Amino acid sequence: MSLVAVWAGHEVSINFAGIDIDESDLPEDDCLEIEQVEPDFKAKKGMGGGTTRSKVKNPLRKVTLRLRQCAAVNTTLSVLLNLDRVTPGGAGIAPLIVKDRNGNFKFLDTQSFIEGDPKWSVKKEEDVVEWTIWSTNVTALIGGH
Repeated sequence: MSLVAVWAGHEVSINFAGIDIDESDLPEDDCLEIEQVEPDFKAKKGMGGGTTRSKVKNPLRKVTLRLRQCAAVNTTLSVLLNLDRVTPGGAGIAPLIVKDRNGNFKFLDTQSFIEGDPKWSVKKEEDVVEWTIWSTNVTALIGGH
């Protein structure tokens, strides 16, 4: 007997800097993307013909968080970014936690920060606001849903 797989994108919890991103803040689809922009390991051909493998310490991840333009949490993220800009010492560096409540995917970073202001547009209908968050100290489990 085969089992039916179930995907439910709304069964993902997102928390940045203690701020819960509510399901109502998210567009219907395509709300989160996490990309590893540096590899865990690099290889280089050695002079003697061998290969040297180097481990990259804390490879960067780019997290793209898409929110509804009307979501109040945009204001909270903007306040956090502005606080980071005017406070010395990295006031905007904070934990980012993403968890699949219906599966095994987990993403935890203790040192994430917002890159800058998102692009903002005015249209006849609500649009999406895209926040870029950089994660620098990640533990992740890429599991099934």
